[in-house]
Amino acid sequence: MSRSKSRKFADILSGNMGAILDDGLINVSEITGLGTAASSAATDFLPSTMATATNATGSDFVPVYDASAGVWKKQTITVAALQGPTGATGATGPAGSNGSIGADGADGADGAQGPQGNTGATGPQGATGAQGPQGNTGSQGPTGATGSQGATGPAGTPATTYNTVGSYALGKGNQQNTGTTTAGSGLVATNCYGYNTGSNNYSLSGTWRLQGYNHGPSFSGANVSLYVRIS
Repeated sequence: MSRSKSRKFADILSGNMGAILDDGLINVSEITGLGTAASSAATDFLPSTMATATNATGSDFVPVYDASAGVWKKQTITVAALQGPTGATGATGPAGSNGSIGADGADGADGAQGPQGNTGATGPQGATGAQGPQGNTGSQGPTGATGSQGATGPAGTPATTYNTVGSYALGKGNQQNTGTTTAGSGLVATNCYGYNTGSNNYSLSGTWRLQGYNHGPSFSGANVSLYVRIS
């Protein structure tokens, strides 16, 4: 019984080329146009005469019948491969055991510097450091205000030169009380009795303070007392 071309094509795809030739279901004229296979002897397609090979690749050719054009064509195994419908998803297999931890990888390159962070809180005050070296002397400051006058110091040694500041003299002058001052122009040096020549050689100068007491002209030695020159 003769098979249809579609049946023969199915037999070719299933690798049953030898059985087809043995059954007389295909002849050399039916494989014309298959390249080098068309010039081979019909017996080359018999299983008993075909060489066994294990190096088929997707670029090797297989005969394919083009049903729309009604002719045989050669196609690569990759192009002629038939894809069936996608099967249902199988059940999820059990979880595998955890693998061992791999070795640490090499450090990556430093990244770009990030933005500056906020200022942190002020830390506690540290311990006082050692005293530093003495600095240079600063410039002299302005003169301060005059202070109050201090207490009067002890009396110095009296001057012994006549008619100088700090010297003492018996003077004759107007009536005065103890401690008062008078100009030297109103006094003349004298003795205890009030005697002097009245010449300018006995005149005093500066300012004098009365150290005794002047009783006045009604007593002997009137207007004579001890004076000290203060200026």
